[in-house]
Amino acid sequence: MLICVAVVGIIVLLLLWCGVAAGPAAAFSLKENPFVQQGEKLTASGVSELAEQGSSVAISADGDTALVGSPAYKSFKGAAWVYVREGGKWTQQAELIGKETGGGSGFTKQGFSVALSANGDTALIGGPGDGTEGAAWVFTRSGSAWEEKAKLVGKGASGDAEQGNSVALSANGETALVGGHVDAAGVGAAWVFTGSGSSWSQQGKKLVGAHGAEPTIEQGTSVALSGDGNTALIGGPSAEKEKGAVWVFTRASSTWREQAKLPAGTGVGEKTGQGQSVALSADGNTALVGGPGEDEATGAAWVFVRSGEAWSQQGGELLGEDATLKEAQVGHGVSLSENGNTAVLGGYHDDVSVGAAWAFVRSGSTWGEQEKLVGTGSVGGFPTQGSSVALSGDGFTALVGGAGDNSEVGAAWVFARTPESGGEPEPNPGPSPNPNNPNNGSNASTNTGSGSSTGSSTSTGTTDKATADLVPPGPTPAQLEEKLATAFGLPSAKACYSKRAFKIHIQQPPGYPKVVSAEVFLGHKRERSLNKKGLTDQVILSGLPYGTFTIKIVARTVKGTTLTGTRTYHTCRAKPLKNRRPPRL
Repeated sequence: MLICVAVVGIIVLLLLWCGVAAGPAAAFSLKENPFVQQGEKLTASGVSELAEQGSSVAISADGDTALVGSPAYKSFKGAAWVYVREGGKWTQQAELIGKETGGGSGFTKQGFSVALSANGDTALIGGPGDGTEGAAWVFTRSGSAWEEKAKLVGKGASGDAEQGNSVALSANGETALVGGHVDAAGVGAAWVFTGSGSSWSQQGKKLVGAHGAEPTIEQGTSVALSGDGNTALIGGPSAEKEKGAVWVFTRASSTWREQAKLPAGTGVGEKTGQGQSVALSADGNTALVGGPGEDEATGAAWVFVRSGEAWSQQGGELLGEDATLKEAQVGHGVSLSENGNTAVLGGYHDDVSVGAAWAFVRSGSTWGEQEKLVGTGSVGGFPTQGSSVALSGDGFTALVGGAGDNSEVGAAWVFARTPESGGEPEPNPGPSPNPNNPNNGSNASTNTGSGSSTGSSTSTGTTDKATADLVPPGPTPAQLEEKLATAFGLPSAKACYSKRAFKIHIQQPPGYPKVVSAEVFLGHKRERSLNKKGLTDQVILSGLPYGTFTIKIVARTVKGTTLTGTRTYHTCRAKPLKNRRPPRL
């Protein structure tokens, strides 16, 4: 008996010495093969104006070709840049701009979304502002030369569809999926195209997942394809009062059918926006779904796996455990390795819009966070790293976009880990997830003194002293929320809005520390970043969705504290006349 006790004691001491604690909170951090930033950030040569490089990113299966979208380049005509890696060094290879653009506002926004084939030789670039319906362009590479091959515009669009809001490619580059999130007045849809070279055609009718009578769903906000192109994932973050939803479609021969609507992830509530981002493993049996609005916009992601025709959630929520801000928006972008065992989540608003990405790994059916990625060399206070993310097929190279870097010139960062270790690392399992607690495992800072973010405003602070500096004494939380809602200049939400453009003139909130920079969001998407003299500029948001929409202003003061004002509005829905297209806002 004494010998047994002694042996057990030695084992416990060894476990503690190795960093493994006993009990339900046991966790260890494996750092044998971490991601390390590879070289300097990627920025297109000669570009110093507003461009929002890094709004979208894609990477080839071997990680040696990167594609970085820039929708604000040249007054929102947009572009994308190709970078190639050789010997661990990255160089710019090409600038891609589709020659064929339609009429409309001229704000084509090419590069709003991008995708690459597995070998990196086919690129798909979305431009949701092209003409009246949006489009996507196909480019192919021969040697080091790139050439535009086709422009894809889906048939059967209803109204201003904004096709190209999201794009995906199969591994061989011969199946393309293009999302149009405002098709049919905000229901949304996605279109499938097949082809090669300059010969492309639409395959079947547009894909629209079964849904109720709700007017705004925004299917096609995000899309993903399996390696063979036979499984498609379509995200609709505005479905079910912005809880969000994701639909799975499968192809047999050339016929597409809806296979399933993924179940709501653990802890999902109103404003979660599940489906803002989606990703699929190469075999199509593992799906990753981002919900940046979860837990008051801290954000999260969920993994679903397929067995036969049935889909089920695998594990609990994936949370950025060391997010430094309640509104980090983790899950704004997501990506998976080919085998589905490595995931990367982007959270562009972490640390007051410094932004970050989080890497997770799977062992068996257990997921755990590996590390947090924040690139060096950013310029300005709001690089918004995590605006977009992409992961190579082998899971060894991650690409993280930061559209706000250097006053929205934008950039992208590459992180790599060495393949010599023989495979993807084991996860840090962390605490056992509690399916009834959406905050389990999260160390995100608490949003102090705030209420509901809908139809009001909130203020956040990281310490009691910061909150004391931020909030003048006297008003109740409800009074403070109302005061902040109007102090930024947000108009009243009592009346509906029928104009195409929503105008905001940001004001300095009286009685608060001086505001030095601000960001303006339409829903979950950051539309503008303002600083210095630009704070007084009028902000015009176009392309408002039908139904409800949310405007949020996040401002930073000279004391480093943050003020957040949010208000929900609705557009006036005019009744379409017979034989007329629906009115465009």
